[in-house]
Amino acid sequence: NSYKVALKILDRMRLDAQAQRLLSREINSMEALQHPNIIRLYEVVETPSRLYLVLEYAGGGDLHNRICSEGKLCDNTSKVTFAQVLSAIKYMHNLSIIHRDLKAENVLFTTTGAVKVADFGFSTRVSNRNLALDTFCGSPPLRGPGALQGRVLPGPPRGRVGHGGAAFLHGDGHHAVSRRNYGEAATLHHRGQLHSAPLGARPLPEAHPGHPEAGPR
Repeated sequence: NSYKVALKILDRMRLDAQAQRLLSREINSMEALQHPNIIRLYEVVETPSRLYLVLEYAGGGDLHNRICSEGKLCDNTSKVTFAQVLSAIKYMHNLSIIHRDLKAENVLFTTTGAVKVADFGFSTRVSNRNLALDTFCGSPPLRGPGALQGRVLPGPPRGRVGHGGAAFLHGDGHHAVSRRNYGEAATLHHRGQLHSAPLGARPLPEAHPGHPEAGPR
């Protein structure tokens, strides 16, 4: 039977040590995951110059573009969407896998409307669920005050902070924090002074490991 797949193509010559380490984690995480609300990794194909990740094809766009074009989700749609995201995250956490970059762009839809969590580039698998994670990564608008202030948290609780930011986005159509300065965003989080930022506005930069604003690894 023929069916569509998605291909993630990587130039092996351009992968530095850090990128290779993150890619290895991504592949290891996805190979362990088989859940109806998580994008499947079918196969990894290697050539001397390139690496091909053969992935499940969603085909229905992502949550970010849907909110940008149609506005915030209605209550019922938001509940159904977020319930599927939570189902995927609970399954991951039960396997001690932490996504660490859950955002609207990484919540995909199939053509029938089912939710698929994607992009495990920042994911990690912890041997101890109480182990603190100190890598500063992901999207600032979805980070909690602890991460923004450089404090370390165990994997699952740190992941759940992002879920709250994602839920706010589903229902409000905006990010909870609009400030571009990480320190100011942390202060606003701590005080509970959350100022919505329209999705159409220029997003906060992401702090990848190695970013000038990144904390310890």
